[in-house]
Amino acid sequence: MRNQVICSAAAAKLTARLPASCGDALCEGAETISNCAIDCDPNAVCTPTGTPESICNGVDDNCNFQIDEDYVEQPTSCGVGVCAATGNTTCSGGVEGDNCTPGDPTEPTEVSCNDGLDNDCDGLTDANDPDCAVCVPDETPEASCFDGNDNDCDTLTDCSDLADCDGVADPARPTTCGVGACASTGNIACSGGGEVDTCTPGAPGVEGPAGDASCNDGIDNDCDGDTDGNDADCQAAVNCSQYGADKNACRNDPACQWKKNACVNR
Repeated sequence: MRNQVICSAAAAKLTARLPASCGDALCEGAETISNCAIDCDPNAVCTPTGTPESICNGVDDNCNFQIDEDYVEQPTSCGVGVCAATGNTTCSGGVEGDNCTPGDPTEPTEVSCNDGLDNDCDGLTDANDPDCAVCVPDETPEASCFDGNDNDCDTLTDCSDLADCDGVADPARPTTCGVGACASTGNIACSGGGEVDTCTPGAPGVEGPAGDASCNDGIDNDCDGDTDGNDADCQAAVNCSQYGADKNACRNDPACQWKKNACVNR
């Protein structure tokens, strides 16, 4: 007889609560002759599959009422550093698994840098771990305040190093601002932990009126972008009546307008 059919009522109730696995030589769970004859039909004939019982597949391959009985657990390993652990392969319900569980790091960030251990389990040990990198100062105090490096190893870089870099200007980044007589120059500099532009425009002077020396010195004295005769402050007042009946000439002068058949000032 092929299968092991559980006969007692108590055993049947217990078996009905168990998971069914058709082909495991047990008539259990929801298995019946109609849906799993190989397990539940007392007249069913077991045919060996030819698959070795050392294969974890949840099947009685050699018809001896045992499942995967020749399966041999294999050693496994997992984790690195102090988290390294060992385990074994497992076979349960025809599914192969691994019970190896890595340990926990003894240091979230490597701080023990001379013990030969990878304490934070990142695969790097002691000096090979960036957490253990040793800063060697090449400037004391910091003089290169715009190179992106912590040159004096105080954990502060460039402008954030207030003690050494506050107020220092970068000669490699000159700046300009203002126009005319107000034009000025400056630099990018460190101030308050960040970078600022030190350029400040000059104060504008006076341009004009027409005939004044400021209208013939080649300088934009009032810093409005217009110089001498091009500056409205240096242009004499226009008498629009001079255009008489010449409507086009009147309209071409921005100080004039054609109104009621006459050229008048705006």
